[in-house]
Amino acid sequence: MTANSTEGTAPSRDSSAIFAGQGRTARRAADLVAALLPPAILVATGLLVRARLIDDGFVVLTYGGYLLAEIS
Repeated sequence: MTANSTEGTAPSRDSSAIFAGQGRTARRAADLVAALLPPAILVATGLLVRARLIDDGFVVLTYGGYLLAEIS
């Protein structure tokens, strides 16, 4: 290792590969996914019940289990 080696040091501001605003866009995308995923799961489950591919009781038990897990 030479004296001017940059291994093991934190990158400087000038050599960063992340551009301004990139974190904000990723955060918005993650927030959008987090906001839309539960309604999408609910709609998909409703469609499966309506098509009689799964039983109503299974859905109640599944969502009830999720609620109990959140409470405890």
